[in-house]
Amino acid sequence: MAKKALMVVSFGTTIPQARRAIEQVEQKLRAAFPDHDFYRAFTSGMVARKIEREEGIFIPSPAELLEQLAADGYDEVRCQSLHIIFGQEYEKLLAQLMPFHGRFARLLVGQPLLWDTADYLRLTRALLAEMPRLDTDEAFVFMGHGTDHPANAAYALVENCFRYHRAERVYVGTVEGFPHLDYVLARLDAHEVTRVHLAPLMLVAGDHAQNDLAGDGDDSWKSRLEGEGYTVETHLRGLGELDAVAEISADHCRAAQRMDGTYRAITGGRWSRPPVFLSQPRRQQEKLPKGYSRFHFPAKPVHLLGYTGSTREAGQTWTSKKPNGARRSSSAVRRPGRRNIGKRNTCARWRPACSGLSCAQC
Repeated sequence: MAKKALMVVSFGTTIPQARRAIEQVEQKLRAAFPDHDFYRAFTSGMVARKIEREEGIFIPSPAELLEQLAADGYDEVRCQSLHIIFGQEYEKLLAQLMPFHGRFARLLVGQPLLWDTADYLRLTRALLAEMPRLDTDEAFVFMGHGTDHPANAAYALVENCFRYHRAERVYVGTVEGFPHLDYVLARLDAHEVTRVHLAPLMLVAGDHAQNDLAGDGDDSWKSRLEGEGYTVETHLRGLGELDAVAEISADHCRAAQRMDGTYRAITGGRWSRPPVFLSQPRRQQEKLPKGYSRFHFPAKPVHLLGYTGSTREAGQTWTSKKPNGARRSSSAVRRPGRRNIGKRNTCARWRPACSGLSCAQC
């Protein structure tokens, strides 16, 4: 019989009480895959080292765990991420998985918690079911982590899904991205709110929840809101404690896709290789040609990567920087899957001024 392993990966937390949220999801996953041997890994080396130093518990990184599983002769490894969004930590996980392509008969990886629209709707519906009933002067504010990765847009979609469920006074902010607390304060003021409920939009109620959200420091969200005259109540509960989160993770684990040596299988065909972001180390940033936008995908056509314009009015042309430095107008550029329509030959995906015609790039 083939040896099968279930590998559950999260960022991790150094706070033992908060770790119960991770364990609760892990228990549901173990129950869903009884024929798999269970293993845990953390993507944060800092968290793992601190736990080993203070508690004497060794928690491997995904790469360390996969080496162990390969040495133990496992045939199939099913890896499920407990990360919230397809951000830097999830990409870090994928980067550690890729070298092991071919070392197992089957290496499967599941999507993070928030992947398609149905996941957002399921999560927000579950959160609303756990919330207290709000009076007309009350609001509920969630704190997400935030990131400079483009996946940060997920937090805006979470708030819009609350609107879809007709929850008008539920807001989402982030610690390290946008929307930030100033956005939340503006919304509270516009709706004449006097009482605010605060809760983390994170897998665990760890350091960010206990310090940045509900801490006694002057810069915590609780202190800042109280300084603005609001009455504040905190709810320190990680998303991992919700049954819906474990159910979504189990569904993603059942639908895990085979690692085929590229990103195409696990990103639904979006990218064939990892994107290069300016938030990565400088040695990788230096590979980007001068004039490129904030991030680019190496698999894109060169004529799209080299676009350096900032605005374009209707009827004007923009220029495309070719690899050899030559420039030419857009009216002379033919793009695959696109009709040549002269000076308005642009795509809605890349420029705001578009002819309105659909094309392969959109």
